[in-house]
Amino acid sequence: MAIVNKLSLIGLTLSASIGGLLALSLTMFIAEAVGGSDIAYVLAGMGVSAFFSGISILLSYIVVLKTPIAAFALIGSLIAVSRSWMPIILSSIMILSVLYIVLAKPLNAIIIGDDYAAQLGYNPRLYRFIAVVSAGVASAMVVACCGTIGFLGLVAPHLARLLIKSSDNRFVIPLSALLGSTILLIADNISRIYLSTKMGEVPAGALVSILGSIFFIIMLVRRLRRGI
Repeated sequence: MAIVNKLSLIGLTLSASIGGLLALSLTMFIAEAVGGSDIAYVLAGMGVSAFFSGISILLSYIVVLKTPIAAFALIGSLIAVSRSWMPIILSSIMILSVLYIVLAKPLNAIIIGDDYAAQLGYNPRLYRFIAVVSAGVASAMVVACCGTIGFLGLVAPHLARLLIKSSDNRFVIPLSALLGSTILLIADNISRIYLSTKMGEVPAGALVSILGSIFFIIMLVRRLRRGI
């Protein structure tokens, strides 16, 4: 039985990684086809995300009817997480921790500009590719465990930059990890301690998405006003 469970965990993780890499490859293909800029990656990511979200909604009707717990995975929740997932989660943390040391300085150079990064000996497309793929694989591994937690990966880095008033990835990356885990922990505690007594346990992903979308809109308005 334990072997079967381990095999199912591995199979689920591999499936999530393959699906994540498929979406990531499509995003990178579209972005590179129109220039490979940061804006191209953002817009391509939004389009691909909307496409796969539509597919997820169509498939969710079938999946949720057969397996009700799948609803929590689609929304993003820590309800079904157990200790058996720890090797997968720790593996993703180790991947990003090692690559953080390698990528921090090249990513700092890329922020200034691709030409500047090339002058320092960093291939901007290569390091951008490594960063995107490693983040995509690690994210897919975590999503396989607890589902999609929307906006968390967007809010934490922006909040980290606001707190330290810098874009230096040597500090932004670890602080983003700390803030992201803290925000998720707070949302999960709010759901389990306060909301569960009144309306049942609300998936943490729903709370994070609500708070994250509000934060995103505020940041977008502020940036647009500065542009004006």
